Amino acid sequence: MAIFAKMEENLDEASQLLKAMSSPNRLMLLCLMADGEKSVSELTDELWICARRRYPSIWLA
Repeated sequence: MAIFAKMEENLDEASQLLKAMSSPNRLMLLCLMADGEKSVSELTDELWICARRRYPSIWLA
């Protein structure tokens, strides 16, 4: 039962972390950084490319 007590201590913190990660934009950032650190410029460039693929109608107007 001691393991369950330890898990209960961390439930709120884990829940908050999972809520923060549930944002599609934050998940995209995490995925982009999965292979290692990237500069803000690199992330911006990659997010720009992803946004263009994700929302092509924006670029057709």
